[in-house]
Formats: sequence, C-alpha cells, structure tokens
Amino acid sequence: TKQVTLVVPENSEELKDFIELRTRIGHKPLTLTDEGIIITEKLAKGLGVSVGDSLYIKDDEEHSHELKVAGITENYAGHYAYASPELYESIYGEEPEYKRVLTLLRNPEAVDEDEFINEILSLEGISTITFGSSLSKSFGDVVTSLNYVIIVLIVSAGALAFIVLYNLTNINISERIREIATIKVLGFYDKEVSSYVYRENVILSVIG
Repeated sequence: TKQVTLVVPENSEELKDFIELRTRIGHKPLTLTDEGIIITEKLAKGLGVSVGDSLYIKDDEEHSHELKVAGITENYAGHYAYASPELYESIYGEEPEYKRVLTLLRNPEAVDEDEFINEILSLEGISTITFGSSLSKSFGDVVTSLNYVIIVLIVSAGALAFIVLYNLTNINISERIREIATIKVLGFYDKEVSSYVYRENVILSVIG
C-alpha cells in the first residue's frame, strides 16, 4: 500500500508544457488516454506492477476503484498517478474539481520570489504557492548531503579493508620467517623470495 497523489489535468494536451511524462529508458513520451493511468516508476516498483497490470486506488471516503496501468513515467521524488479527465469522470461519476493552477514564469530570474508569493497569496481563493525551483533546490540539497555521507562510508570502508589486509600480510610473513630463511639458504635470491611470498598475498588482497 502506497500513498499517492492523483493528478488530473483540465487539458491533457497542455500537461506536457508543465510536466513531462516519459519513460526513463529511451525517454519515450507518454500520453494520457482513457484506457488507464500513468504512474511513476518508483510507485510501480513498490507495488510490483507493470504496464497492463491493474491496481486499486482508494479515496478519502474509503471507496476503492480498480484502474489499469497504461504507462510508467520517470520520476525521482514522491508518488504520482496521472489520469485524464474522461477517465476520472468514468471512475467517480463526476467531473473533477480543479484545485491547483500550474503556471510558467517568462523570466524567473527577474522575479523576487518572496514578493511574488505575497502578491499571489493576497488574491482571493489562493491558499498556498510553491516554486518548482525551490522544490528542486531542496531535493538537490538533500542529495548533496547524502553524497557526503556516502563518501565518508566509502573512505572508512576502504581504510578498514587496507588495515585488515596489511595486518593479515604481516601476520602471514611473520609466521613464515623460518620457511623464508630456508628458501634463502637453498639459494633463492631476494626478488625470488619476495615473489614467492607476496604472490599469494596479492591474490588474497585482490579477492579481499
């Protein structure tokens, strides 16, 4: 069971101007149809469904509706399902109530976000406003923080592996001093002795 945001555009053709629905591999564009919904890739993996399968969507009133998966779109934050207005109406028996406005700024660099937000919120019927750039920046900051944690873990694991292999090599050599001395007495040169001893240590280190 996953919590999902159902997105129903007023005009399916104009949705691509704001949200690009496409496959992750090959970037093949996806189009909303009346045959089924388009869900995000992580949601599909979490539910174990693929194109052509069916899933159930339960609304706030606990009414469950079976829907066919018509496509799986690339997405990296949150779970979303996209349905055409006609499909929504056929499922719920009523037209969707549109509560969100998507818009593009012509020159976002020239806009003071705080001032713009205050101006929009002063309008009647507007409760919240969100900038896509702010969401993107916030998501990027989280990923950057995770990158630092991953780097620390990798370096720590590498240091630990080096110390363990170094100690194992020292122990191996110290336990074979008599064997090494015998080999040198038999006439082996230093390079030959080193090759004899380190060959197996190198193999074990590579495997390790």
